[in-house]
Amino acid sequence: LSVYFFSAAAYCHPAFVMPHSPSSASSLMPVMQLRNDTTTSPVPKNVVHVKTQSHSFWTGYQYKCSQQEEGYWKRHELLMVRAFQTWGIFRLFIDTVLPLTYSWRGLAGSFFLAFAPNVAITVTTLLMVSCTSRFRKYIVLIISMTSVLLAIVAGVVVHVHTRVWINNAMQSELSKVVNYIAGDPALLQELEDYLKNTLSASTVNLQLALLVPQVLLLAFAGLWRSTIFAVFAIPIGMAIPLLISPEVPTLILFARGIGGAILMGYLLGNLVTVTLTRRRSFLLENYFQVALETAVTASRQADSILNHTLKNTMADAAGNIEMFLETDQTGTDVIHLRQSCASLRRGMRACQHRQAYLQLAAEKYKIALHPVALRDFATELTAGRQVTLDVPEITVLLDPTLFGLIFDNALSNAFKHGHSVNPNVRLTIQCDTDEHPCVRLKFSVSNAVNPKRPCITPDYVRKLLAGDALQQTTTPMSNRIGLQHCFEAAKAHGMTASLTQRGQRVFFETQVTAEVAEVQCVVTDALREADLSAYPAGLRIYCIDDSEPARRLLHYNLVHRANTENVVVFGEDCAEVATFTQRVLEDGDIAFLDQHLEYDGDTDILGTDIVRELVDKGYKGLICIRSGNVAEADLAAYEAAGAHCAFGKDVPMKQLIDDMKVAYTRHITQRPSIQTVTESRPSVESSIPEDVM
Repeated sequence: LSVYFFSAAAYCHPAFVMPHSPSSASSLMPVMQLRNDTTTSPVPKNVVHVKTQSHSFWTGYQYKCSQQEEGYWKRHELLMVRAFQTWGIFRLFIDTVLPLTYSWRGLAGSFFLAFAPNVAITVTTLLMVSCTSRFRKYIVLIISMTSVLLAIVAGVVVHVHTRVWINNAMQSELSKVVNYIAGDPALLQELEDYLKNTLSASTVNLQLALLVPQVLLLAFAGLWRSTIFAVFAIPIGMAIPLLISPEVPTLILFARGIGGAILMGYLLGNLVTVTLTRRRSFLLENYFQVALETAVTASRQADSILNHTLKNTMADAAGNIEMFLETDQTGTDVIHLRQSCASLRRGMRACQHRQAYLQLAAEKYKIALHPVALRDFATELTAGRQVTLDVPEITVLLDPTLFGLIFDNALSNAFKHGHSVNPNVRLTIQCDTDEHPCVRLKFSVSNAVNPKRPCITPDYVRKLLAGDALQQTTTPMSNRIGLQHCFEAAKAHGMTASLTQRGQRVFFETQVTAEVAEVQCVVTDALREADLSAYPAGLRIYCIDDSEPARRLLHYNLVHRANTENVVVFGEDCAEVATFTQRVLEDGDIAFLDQHLEYDGDTDILGTDIVRELVDKGYKGLICIRSGNVAEADLAAYEAAGAHCAFGKDVPMKQLIDDMKVAYTRHITQRPSIQTVTESRPSVESSIPEDVM
């Protein structure tokens, strides 16, 4: 019992109390405690000062904030249940085995019957906590009341056992002595008093020792209203039967009462210290958790803003280059501009892939199959790069975002890690047409080996995909993340992927079974051509964008591709927002809006707010949103506001205006369009170098 007491007391000591949570704040706690000795704590003192954020001592220092208190309780509830169950099993073992050790002594039945209340209380409370979950919310009250009841029973047991031991001594153990002094009442009384003092003291000591597990259980539970009550009720509950009992001398009661009071005082102090330490640890962890969530949210917002800004900037730059190229198609100098434009397009696709990266990592990506013309798709991916293509003329149903992610990374890796002088990159797609209407496609990106880099082996690829750090400076991959994304995206699409080296070439290969797109599923269907032909000339189109290059780009392409001279652009300053809205309501046929209109100061106007105003005022024309943000949630917000279609800023202008024409024709004739909101995806109609955005 002494070993049990000291080991459990050490566990309950504040120095050993740590937050029982898998969060990162738990691992930071020892570091924080060490740093506090030598450096200034990064946590404000008022944040983790328990007494300023809690009620009084008599409430157990419960937090003033109900949410914090609920979180603290949920953390410790299950731990206290497990501790109570462990204590109950230990107590049942003691109350069962201890009577058996006295069975050979021939003691009276009342001696053994005195253990029955302990067993009944322990079994009842164990069943309440273990078999039904509804009692677990009262676990602290159950621990406290059980401790008090067992203390009262301990006092009764002292009375019963002392009387039994005295009778047993007088009648059996010391029968010859009693017979010898039977004629002297004074000696008999002196013997009986001696037995009372000795046997009652040893019996009280034993019962106090048996109460140690209850005391430790209370210390583990911490400071609550019911445990405060139990600290004062335990010595009183045990003392009342002893005061009434004629078998326990007053001196013994007084001496053991002082020891019990000291023990209860230590228990109360330990309860306060443990509870304050636990609650401070909880406040610290909560502070770090909130700080971490705030930092993550801010990081995501900053990343989203950067992604949006990069998309818009690259779209404006590509548009300006393409407008120049359309006016000057001669000369070899424009080749470099075309390559620059293609690089900007790749940058915009990389921004688009960002959302796919996040969803793949969170295992929330949903496959979206679209008709993809493989040759046009491959031509677009390789625009501006020296790649040899061997691609069949076939249209299949694939997820263009995942395939763009896979092969953009694969092509980049081939150029980055291939031969430094002539990487000789090839993109090959082989098609097995024997399984119509499904075909087996084998994609291959290969490059010449760089002799300065080590050979790619299966063991290297395995370690790479497992995320094992490779410290060599001459690895075939720079950061190894691109290849991991390729394999993750391939797995999400149900593809097999491999990276091998055969001779003097490195091969990244994938295989997938895809369905051949039916004629009516292809984007360039007969209905679309009819809608393009039915699009009227001379429509009044009003556009608003806070970017001057974007305004110039829209005006130039709408005039040249939408068969109208009635194109007016707005958005130079916030005052033009009202003018734009008024003109659209007066005679506008089509309205083009940027989602984020940002001007000097804190002025930030959302395109969806303008769309709602137009819809509320009865505008019947076509409403289009053009934005750098075209994730699923963004598209849903545009549609909910009343927009008829939405375009990403990475969509080429030729495709955008053709889709706008189709949407307008179907909107006016009230026929269902191909899709209410047009999502940005790789073009299946044309290649970038020849198209003007």
